[in-house]
Amino acid sequence: MAEYKITEIRPIAEISPQGKFYKKYRIFFVFQGREDWIEITEDEYSEEEDKRRIEEVVAEHKRLLG
Repeated sequence: MAEYKITEIRPIAEISPQGKFYKKYRIFFVFQGREDWIEITEDEYSEEEDKRRIEEVVAEHKRLLG
């Protein structure tokens, strides 16, 4: 069972340094009562990649919180 819960997936648009629009997602999650998020571009967006990136952040929180 995951130690975190995804609470929202919000699509957002950004402008690249070259002036082109691109789509990405901000994925909000809660871990031990703390909300955090990751951002992932549309071309990298997948369940596996989302999980991997969130778990990296969760591991860092665990390391910092002891």
